[in-house]
Amino acid sequence: MYKKIIVYFLGVTFIMSCGKSEKSAQLKKIEGKHVARVGDSVLPQAAFDYLNKQKGSELSEDDKNTIIENWTESALLAEEAKTRGFDKIDDYLWQMEQAKLNILTQLLIGSIKEKIKESITEDEIKKFYNEKPQFFNKPGKVHARHILIPLERDAGIEQETKALEEIKRIREEALAPGTDFKKLAEKYNSGVSKESGGDLGWFSKDEMIEPISKAAFSLKIGEISQIIKTQFGYHILQLLARDVQPLEEVSNEIKDELTKKKMETEVKNLIEELRKKYKVEIKK
Repeated sequence: MYKKIIVYFLGVTFIMSCGKSEKSAQLKKIEGKHVARVGDSVLPQAAFDYLNKQKGSELSEDDKNTIIENWTESALLAEEAKTRGFDKIDDYLWQMEQAKLNILTQLLIGSIKEKIKESITEDEIKKFYNEKPQFFNKPGKVHARHILIPLERDAGIEQETKALEEIKRIREEALAPGTDFKKLAEKYNSGVSKESGGDLGWFSKDEMIEPISKAAFSLKIGEISQIIKTQFGYHILQLLARDVQPLEEVSNEIKDELTKKKMETEVKNLIEELRKKYKVEIKK
């Protein structure tokens, strides 16, 4: 979905920039801060600002490089298309108008969505949570995080001893009052487990390897396990929840659902108002 947003946004903004023979002062200002140029076309920094906002965080360098490379290839082809006169044909002109319509629509819808999301209260979220428990019940399941010190299958006694000493030290750190287990997991784990703060998600007893499953189901919420050895290495766990997802875990999900429902009503009502405000003519 994220890559589709990148392709759509960059593609449409490029079409629009190609179509302006006389650029406004505002567009010139936007294009003044650019990260790539091909002929008369530029990839503005504003494109990255927009995508950062859509993603909710900064784009990685790999993402930026991919976007620039994809845009450059598209820009080269489009420059050649203009040289061959494709920017003068009917297909180009009507698609240009459709692109403008789509962008304006998305900007308006995005603005409405942002205002609705900001207006949703904690009381509304709690009410939804309490009235629809079926969405948050996870009978026979637990939610846990872990920290793993990995071991190779052919690890010798020296490596095992070193890994065991390290996980012991980390467990002592985790047991200290006020310690955030998630931050420790981000610090000591690697790869995807590091990025997720060691989140193992929700699982039943038979959905996880036995040593992890057995330990997780024996813990109280918030409790940290003893050291667990598996074929992957040494672990410690923290139990986050069991049977029912806590409100704080699903608050953002509920907010999105409430926003979606309100959006449907808001947009429907707005369209009805606009039918009265603007003349609609349909030729048959």
